[in-house]
Amino acid sequence: MRIKPNIIKVKEWELYEAEVLDKLKKEFPNDEIKKNIRKLGKYSRVNRQIDIAVYNETVGYNMLGIIDCKCFNRKLNVRDIESFIGLMEDVAANFGIIISNIGYSKAAKNRAEMKEIKLEVVDFLTFTSEDYHYDLEICQLCDPGEDKPPGIVRFNSYGRIDSESISIFDIGRCDRCNEIHIRCQACGTVTSIPENLYGKVIECGGGCGLRVMVKQNYIGEGMYEEEIILVDKD
Repeated sequence: MRIKPNIIKVKEWELYEAEVLDKLKKEFPNDEIKKNIRKLGKYSRVNRQIDIAVYNETVGYNMLGIIDCKCFNRKLNVRDIESFIGLMEDVAANFGIIISNIGYSKAAKNRAEMKEIKLEVVDFLTFTSEDYHYDLEICQLCDPGEDKPPGIVRFNSYGRIDSESISIFDIGRCDRCNEIHIRCQACGTVTSIPENLYGKVIECGGGCGLRVMVKQNYIGEGMYEEEIILVDKD
């Protein structure tokens, strides 16, 4: 039985890569973006190849994001994701994006959604559309030390009004200290909510009037679940 190789025509690959780079320049306008670089692995001690690297210097730290463009004639599987996770860990990447021209299996997507690492798996068409944005903020609460980068907060839309789901603010957690952060969609201000402020009314740091509270709900077996609620202005 002949197995069809995973190939893509050169012109198609060039177009694919050009569109990804164009999107990255829009997503990271102030960052340095490099193609096809090599970086010495922290654990492997060999030079690892990176399709696209995004360098960002913020609050005194050099942040590194790596992007892998996969052009297969099949969907990404768990092995593909684990290989990329290994690359992220070896080159000490702060975040990663793996882009597929065909798609990915449910198991691959589940494997990528892990708390300890900032990795997204996206379809090529989704990534290059105006609907996709890779949304990062630096945590202002945790202190990882001089030799480590700060935590990263990835946001998702959240909020409800009159039982209808309406986006009011974005919510995220630091991947290092796990503290909650909210970003007001009215004024764009990011407000951190450490655990010692749970149960108290927190006002948006931008002074726009948004007020929230983090409640801890007991779910059994000694575990609690956090819930963020909007608070009326009295």
